[in-house]
Formats: sequence, C-alpha cells, structure tokens
Amino acid sequence: MIKLNISDDTFLNDIATLLEEGYNIEQAIFGIPYMSRDVLLEIQLGSNPIEALSLVEFQYPVIISLLGSASNADYRENVTRIKTVANLIKKRNEAIKEKENLVKILNRRLKIIRIITLVTIAIIGGIAPFFSGIYSFLKNGYSKYTFNLLSPMSISFLLINLLNNYFLLSISKENRISLKLIITSIVHVAIVLSIKILFGGVVTF
Repeated sequence: MIKLNISDDTFLNDIATLLEEGYNIEQAIFGIPYMSRDVLLEIQLGSNPIEALSLVEFQYPVIISLLGSASNADYRENVTRIKTVANLIKKRNEAIKEKENLVKILNRRLKIIRIITLVTIAIIGGIAPFFSGIYSFLKNGYSKYTFNLLSPMSISFLLINLLNNYFLLSISKENRISLKLIITSIVHVAIVLSIKILFGGVVTF
C-alpha cells in the first residue's frame, strides 16, 4: 500500500478544488503534486482512476467509494459532498488530536502526583518511628530511636506506596508497571534510609 504525505481531508479538498475548475477525476489526480508516481503510472497503463487510487492507504477507506460515486456523475455536483466529507474528516481528526493531547496532559499530571505521593509516603514512613520514639520518651522517660526495615510499620508504608503507585499507573495505562513498582520500592527504601541517617537513628535489619 502507498501512503501519501498529506491528510485525507487535504487530499479531498484538493480534489474538490480541481473538480470545481472543470477537471475530471483522472485529470484531478494528475493535478495533485504529491500523488504517488505508482498511481499515476497505473492510470497511464489503462487502469481505472478509482482502481488506481485503491493502491493508496487512506485513513478513511470511504474516500475510494466517495470518489467512485463522483466519477459516475457530473463532477461539479459532487464537489459539495466531497468538501463536506473532507470537513467532517478534519473535525474528527482535530477531535482525536485534542483527546490525545488531553490524555498526555492527564498522564503528565498523574506522573507528578505519583512522584509527589511516593516521596510523601516514604517520608512519613521514615519519620513515623521517630515520633513513636518521642511518644515513648514522654511516656516512659527514655527512648532509643531505632528502625527495622522489616517491621510491620515499615512494610505497611511500603505496601501503601506500592498500591498507590499501582493505582496511578493503571489509570494512566503505563507500560512495564512491574518494573516501575520495583523502582518505586527502591526509591521508597532509599528515602526512608536517608531520613534515618538524617535523624541519626539506628537502622536494624
């Protein structure tokens, strides 16, 4: 199949413009500067212009049948219909592009939210034992700020972070979610350990 370096709506509008000028379908095809040489050669060898156009891979195959119906009637009477279809295709493509842009914006926002929540949950997981130590000191008069990476509290915060990231990754339909969850785990542990070192706590395993 042959692909033209032009959108379907532009192609139809160019065809319609040439038809308005009095060209027939075959002449209009030859009058388009970006038309594939293979298509033009097929027509020169005697192929029907519409059959030759079937070599082109259009985004909307209905274009072939539309131009085929136009070739069986007065070309100028079909100009309005061709332009109408071209306009509909253009609007649909614009709507699709706008939707894709909105999805990209949403995914960027979700990525920012994912990073912020990852860091926030990891920080909370890191300082939670510190405040637990303060509470113990106020209650008992002594406290040793220790932290065990395999403690229920540490594992709970890690699981919360993983579930939160999995949820956000699923919404944004990200690829390689498993790999990104592994990275999340590594970043979470790194942040937690950094906080322990910052607060001068004792890290135990």
